[in-house]
Amino acid sequence: MDVETGEEINLYAENVQQKYQELSSFFFKNLKNKCLQYKIDYIPVDISEGYDKVLIAYLITRQNFL
Repeated sequence: MDVETGEEINLYAENVQQKYQELSSFFFKNLKNKCLQYKIDYIPVDISEGYDKVLIAYLITRQNFL
């Protein structure tokens, strides 16, 4: 039930999950394309694994370009 309007809303977890995944995929595809367009390095990272390894690898790669 919507607390502001009192309207009852039927939500199904599968539908919400599917829509979220579609929108998330669309967002990241657009982000990647914009990065390519402006020649920005796009590096997807799972920060739960720690950012230090990714950052070090990125800095080493950038150092090789200099």
